[in-house]
Amino acid sequence: MEGFNLQPPPYHDAEKKKGNLLGIGVDVKRFIAIGIDFGTTFSGVSWAYSEDPENIRVVTRWPGPDGTHKDEQQVPTKIDLSTEDWGYMVTSSSKAARWFKLLLLDEDTLPNDVKNCEALKDVRAKLSTSNVTVVGLVGKFLKKVWTQAIAEISREIGDDELEFLPFKVAITIPAIWPLKARNDMKKAAEMAGILEERDVAKTEFMLVEEPEAAAVATLLERRAYPEMKASCLEWFALRAWETFVVCDCGGGTVDLSSYKIKSLIPFKVEETVQGDGKLCGAFMVDDAFENHVKTHPRLKFESDQEFRDFVQDEWETTLKRTFNGRETSNFSIRAPMRRNKFQFAGKPKPLQLAVDEIKGFFNGSVQGINEVLKKQVDEIQMREGKKPKKILLVGGLGSSIFIFNELNDKHQAVLQPWNPWSAVSRGATWKILQHAFCSQADILSDDQSTAVARIPNVTSRISKLSYGTLLGWEIPTVDPPFDSTVEQKWTCPDGCERVNRMQWYIKKGERLEDKSPTETTTRAFVHEDAKSKTQSLAIYTSRADVPPVRQDNSVERSYTLSCDIDVPLDQLPQCRMDPKYRKAAMDVGMIFEGEPKWTVKIGKNKTERKADVEFLE
Repeated sequence: MEGFNLQPPPYHDAEKKKGNLLGIGVDVKRFIAIGIDFGTTFSGVSWAYSEDPENIRVVTRWPGPDGTHKDEQQVPTKIDLSTEDWGYMVTSSSKAARWFKLLLLDEDTLPNDVKNCEALKDVRAKLSTSNVTVVGLVGKFLKKVWTQAIAEISREIGDDELEFLPFKVAITIPAIWPLKARNDMKKAAEMAGILEERDVAKTEFMLVEEPEAAAVATLLERRAYPEMKASCLEWFALRAWETFVVCDCGGGTVDLSSYKIKSLIPFKVEETVQGDGKLCGAFMVDDAFENHVKTHPRLKFESDQEFRDFVQDEWETTLKRTFNGRETSNFSIRAPMRRNKFQFAGKPKPLQLAVDEIKGFFNGSVQGINEVLKKQVDEIQMREGKKPKKILLVGGLGSSIFIFNELNDKHQAVLQPWNPWSAVSRGATWKILQHAFCSQADILSDDQSTAVARIPNVTSRISKLSYGTLLGWEIPTVDPPFDSTVEQKWTCPDGCERVNRMQWYIKKGERLEDKSPTETTTRAFVHEDAKSKTQSLAIYTSRADVPPVRQDNSVERSYTLSCDIDVPLDQLPQCRMDPKYRKAAMDVGMIFEGEPKWTVKIGKNKTERKADVEFLE
């Protein structure tokens, strides 16, 4: 394959000092990048070595039952809490938890049909009797995935080499996930041991939104094909200033992000309109099929094991993957040994499923995808004056021929790129490499410089939330005017009468430039006898299209930033009415890269540092 180095890379320098547990003498510029796609129904891992960045490996060896292994790009997101069996180790006789990723979302936000589906009811019941939280369950599963991934990486490069290579890790998340779910994902990663201390260096961790990861992998990796002489963009028929949509159809969510190409060399794109998504992934298709089978008058199953065998053999690995909707004859699937109240003597006749019946299993998901896709296309047409040039269909459900046919018939611009199932984990690995190399631009090798120049760079994003804080404003300055029937005034140490109003640093729908922090300044009153020099600032968010001036039900207190004041308190200016209070200016900055990253400057030195962030439960 053109552009790929297939020779074993040098994982270490001859001068590396082995046995140095403090990492002294170890070249920490070298690292292993590991991208994890934690999905609702399937999960996957990709990785790369920093000195061989164009060679992205996909973990394809997963433990199966009785010491066997499965060679697949992804592993089922299942775990049995009683036996610790997981993934392909889970047999039909196991009572494993599945679809538990959906429970990271607030149940109030789940549609009733999702909230009340049998799989989630089963998970809740298991958790209630096992003293395990949802985050803990996710952590248990991730620990299994992580342990297997590290074992596979070590199998290729050796334990001795791996010991001296720092890890940089990314876990992908749906673009529509709220802040709390994102934070819970980080907690689960900690529980899984992904962030545990290593002697060589601290493991770096980041979240990457799934459609952005898929877009990066899809646009970048097509260049590896010999028939693509100039650019992968020729294959997509995309040029500068044209737009495209990434439709990531996964097990739980369908995530959409849209981008405009700003330049080809260097390869830069920007988010065009606000991304969107819906809980209408593959789990809806599976649930519809399972409900149909369970309620079929001619089908009876002797046990849960027989039912799970039937679903796995006749649906998951066969009909679901091969069905295209263009078939002209019925499908025959193996019926269980008992088809009704009478026991058949001998082999039962196959069960016939009509094409329209099978389409019905996909209907809920297809309708949901079309709904959000139409909305996204309409918004692009309104903003850009024309429809997007292409729609790139990725993800596990996105690899379905039937889904492709349905969407392409409706939108006529859909492409199903190569290997869409592992696109998200591969893209996460590329994002790690890009992030790391950009911070080391002055010391990159030729291979690294070439790689980073080819990776699509998302230069700006559209904010999905408004971010702000609650501040006291002098009453004569507020607009709308102070209203004593809905708000209260208070007197600050400066002697001014103030009223609390929202100050929005970033508003929903605003463009956030990459590498350019959005900054604002706020002031705090600090008592001179304060025992702590730590200053805190509560951050509020709102999903309202127009964030309110006054705090209302659309405003949620999400987390708290804190930072130490770096000068003696007596050097801060005194308040006029109460000199025991001092005024401290706090400069707050935020960059969005899959999650908000905050910095704080406080005190005369204005030293910038990462803010300590505490999420509110």
